[in-house]
Amino acid sequence: MGPGLLRGLWPLHIVLWTRIASTVPQPVPKPDVEMETQRDETIGPSCNRTAHPLRPLVSDNMMVTDNNGAIKLRQLCKFCDVKFSTCDNQKSCKSNCSITSICEKPHEVCVAVWRKNDENITLETVCHDPQLPYHGFILEDSTSTKCIMKEKKKSGETFFMCSCSAEECNDKIIFSEVKDYEPPFGSKVREHPCVESMKDNVLRDRGRPEIPSSWLNHQGIQTVCETLTECWDHDPEARLTAQCVAERFSELEHLDRLSGRSCSEEKIPEDGSLNTTK
Repeated sequence: MGPGLLRGLWPLHIVLWTRIASTVPQPVPKPDVEMETQRDETIGPSCNRTAHPLRPLVSDNMMVTDNNGAIKLRQLCKFCDVKFSTCDNQKSCKSNCSITSICEKPHEVCVAVWRKNDENITLETVCHDPQLPYHGFILEDSTSTKCIMKEKKKSGETFFMCSCSAEECNDKIIFSEVKDYEPPFGSKVREHPCVESMKDNVLRDRGRPEIPSSWLNHQGIQTVCETLTECWDHDPEARLTAQCVAERFSELEHLDRLSGRSCSEEKIPEDGSLNTTK
């Protein structure tokens, strides 16, 4: 075959090669997640690696939406289980827990449990499902942003528990909140009421100072509130005598001494020196 003939067939060879190449399927780009998986396998299947930015961080079992349809991620809480503590049940204190945990489920909340018995004080910080009881109690305050302790009845120990839904909210546990001062009948009368106004409120309408519901969570304070209410009875003959009030406070002192929490040296006289008539 002569050189001229070969030169004539060369363009035909290029056309045929181009058509054949066009029938070969093109490689399909792999998704980022698959590429990341292959990269993990290259590094080593047994390596524990942190999440890569290309890797999806939210799986189906983690996706929960709130009332507005927004995705709610899992809660951050202090999580030290049970540890000894020097925190007393006065005002507020820190958990001193150095571990911040991501809760296992999106709807779990932060919980703190304070316990005192004859030997020690312990503080427990965990995540927990508010739909399930914890230590036998329902988490009634799980939607709160603060971990405000509430005393629960437990045999043989003093038991406080709180739950909350803000980030690391169980790091600060609150036993009592100091609120702004409000005078008696503050919600019913003006700032400086006159005598006639107070007569109408107390005598005619039988109004009495409001007692915060939070005071009734403590057994001792609840007894004080009941005593106050009976002393405020509209019928003078039905009100408690001073002797009866002294006896109730004496019982409170005895209970406080048994609990080991009394630090007062002042005692109610036992000889009836406070005895007065109505």
